[in-house]
Amino acid sequence: MKRNLMVGKFMDRNQSIIIAYIVSMLLSTVVPGFFSTYVHVATPPNIEIGLMALLTTIFLGYLNYQQAHDRLFKDLFREFNVRYDAFNDDYQYFKKTYLEDVKMNDIKANDIKKIIDYLNLCTEEHFWFEKGRIEQTAWKVGNPACTPGRNYLLCGSYF
Repeated sequence: MKRNLMVGKFMDRNQSIIIAYIVSMLLSTVVPGFFSTYVHVATPPNIEIGLMALLTTIFLGYLNYQQAHDRLFKDLFREFNVRYDAFNDDYQYFKKTYLEDVKMNDIKANDIKKIIDYLNLCTEEHFWFEKGRIEQTAWKVGNPACTPGRNYLLCGSYF
């Protein structure tokens, strides 16, 4: 059952590239035969095999690119979760210690550094999102590690 689900997801994700690959493979066998039969243009004997090899190489290269992209996304996702977990206690501390109407002068210097580090981390995550390394679906989920803190700090009366 799990294998069928994996095959289904693979097919859904790669439907257009698979269709393009199949059509290209069919054309690579039909077109040279058409030219040699009806147009009387001589085609090299192994052109079909060469075209199939080229198309297969392009197809497998695309799948490899997708796999590398997924691996990078997974690594970034894990790294950001670990780094946000390190800020979780500080976030809870800020939420309890400082009210929304706190003045900048009332925040301790060490706390300001932690807030800046936190916002820099959010900015770094946004940078990777803009570069296309973090998927839209993961970003839309609410970016649970960053959004609440970022909204609390930026939309509140702190700054």
